[in-house]
Amino acid sequence: MWNEGGQIAHHVFAGVRKGGGEDPNRFVSRPLVLTDPVNGKTFTQETNPYLFSTVAPGAKSAQEQLNEEIAQRQADEKAASDLAAKQAADQAAANEAAFQTRLGQAGTTARTGAEQFLRQQGFDPARFNDQIAQAITRSTQSVQDLDPNPTAAFDPNLGQTILNDFTSAGRNRAIAAVNDLFSPTYASDRLSYGAADPLVNDILNEQFNPIQTSLSFARDRGQLTPSGFTAAQDLLNQRRAAAQGTVSGLAKSAIDTDRTSINDLITGAKNTAGGLQPSQIDTFNPSTFRTNADELINRELGNLGGDIRNAVGATKFVDLNDLLTQAGQRSGPTQTPVLGAGGGGGDLLLDPSDTSAAQAEQARRNAAQRGLGSQGAF
Repeated sequence: MWNEGGQIAHHVFAGVRKGGGEDPNRFVSRPLVLTDPVNGKTFTQETNPYLFSTVAPGAKSAQEQLNEEIAQRQADEKAASDLAAKQAADQAAANEAAFQTRLGQAGTTARTGAEQFLRQQGFDPARFNDQIAQAITRSTQSVQDLDPNPTAAFDPNLGQTILNDFTSAGRNRAIAAVNDLFSPTYASDRLSYGAADPLVNDILNEQFNPIQTSLSFARDRGQLTPSGFTAAQDLLNQRRAAAQGTVSGLAKSAIDTDRTSINDLITGAKNTAGGLQPSQIDTFNPSTFRTNADELINRELGNLGGDIRNAVGATKFVDLNDLLTQAGQRSGPTQTPVLGAGGGGGDLLLDPSDTSAAQAEQARRNAAQRGLGSQGAF
C-alpha cells in the first residue's frame, strides 16, 4: 500500500491496517494538489491507494504536471518576450529612421533657404559654405534624439544671420584698418603748433624789424641818448613779446580749426568703415582716406600763413611815436624839449646838441602819414 506521499505504507498490508480492524476512510479520496504560484493553475494527484483503480493508467503525477506547466509557461513567456523585444526593436529602428529623415530634411531646408537668401543679396553661396555647414552642424547636434520637430532647432533666417556675421566682421576689420592708418594723435602730430612758429615770426618781423632798425639808426646817428635807446628797446621787446603771444594764439586757433577738419575726416573714415554694407566689404580701401588726409594737411599747411594773417588783420602791434613817447616818460626829463612830439619829458630822448634833430623831426612828422618806412629823425 502507498501513503499520501506515494511511498509504501508499512503500517498497512494487503488492505489491512496493522493493529486490527479495517480503516473506515480507506476509500475516501486523498488528493495531492500542487499550484503554480505565478498563474494559479492547480494540479491534483490521487494519493489513496484504494482509489488507484480510478486513476487513468499512465496518468502523470501532480508534480510532473506542474513541472511541465511551468516549463511551458516559461517557454511561452520567453517567446512572447522575444517577440515583444523584436517588435520594440523594429519600432525603435523605424522611429530612428523616421527621425533621421526629418532631421536631414530640416538641415537641407535650412541650407536651401540660406543659399537662396545669399543669392538674392548678390553673393555666391559657395563663399559661405563653411559658415552654413558649421551652423547646420551646431543645430543638428542640439536636437534631442527622436525629437518630433527637429526643424525648430534650425535658424529660419540662417542666410540673414550668416550675412550679418559677415558684415559685422568686415566692419570690424575695416575699422581696425582705419585705426592702423590714423593714430589718436595723428592730427596734432601732423599739424603741430610748431609749424606756425616761422609764420608768426614773419608777421612780427614785418612790424617790429623796421622799428628796431629805426631805433638803431637814430642811436647810431646820436639822435637818441643811450638811456632813451635803452628805454625804447625795452618797450619794443615787451611789445614784441605781447604781440607774439597774441599772434601765436591766433595761429593755434587756426591750427585747431585745421585739426578739426582732419579729425572730421578721420571720424568720417571710421563711420564709413563701421557702416559698410555687405556689398562694400570687399572693395573698402582705407588708404584712400589716408591719401585724402595727407592732401588736406598739405593744403592746410600751405594756407596756414594766410589764415594767420587774416586773423591778425589790420592789427598794429607797435607805433614808433607811441614807443618814443612812453620811453621818454620812463627815462624822465633831463633836457629842454626840442621835438615837442609828445610833450613833457617824452621829448627829451633826443640829444639837443644835434642841430639837425629838429629838422629831422619835422621831416618825420611831415612823412608820418606815409608810414613807418619814411625816412626821418628819432
